[in-house]
Amino acid sequence: MAKSQTMQYFVKFHDKEIMKLASRASDDSKQETADAVAKEAAGRVRWPHGEIVGEVRHKSGKSFGVVAAKFADAILQEYGTGLYGPKKKRIKAKGGGFLRWRDDDGTWHQVKSVSGMQPHPFLRPALEAKRPEMIEILKGKFRKFGMGGLFK
Repeated sequence: MAKSQTMQYFVKFHDKEIMKLASRASDDSKQETADAVAKEAAGRVRWPHGEIVGEVRHKSGKSFGVVAAKFADAILQEYGTGLYGPKKKRIKAKGGGFLRWRDDDGTWHQVKSVSGMQPHPFLRPALEAKRPEMIEILKGKFRKFGMGGLFK
């Protein structure tokens, strides 16, 4: 996929304990936690045809760890489409026409609508699975610098 076509989708992850730890953590700690989650998510993605990366971003004088799925249908895999997605409606052709596609066997199909694709979450479960590790990474960095007493 060309760089100009690369799309990034993010899953909001609000965890008070991690947010508190991360607010005091170094960029190295944030990068390490983002990398751990990205690696976990990459192992969970159903149809990998792009990359999942962990990176540190800066905005308004603050830095934060981000896990980004850099492929166009990442959000469709995470949340589903059609009846199974956020809109909960069948997918129909624009203008009342037909949806047409050719499957892997070369057979053409033509229908008025399809139900969509069920979600196959990979980012949210990766974040949940790596939560304890994220906390340990962030706390561990403080202990390394003699600040472990902040966390009891």
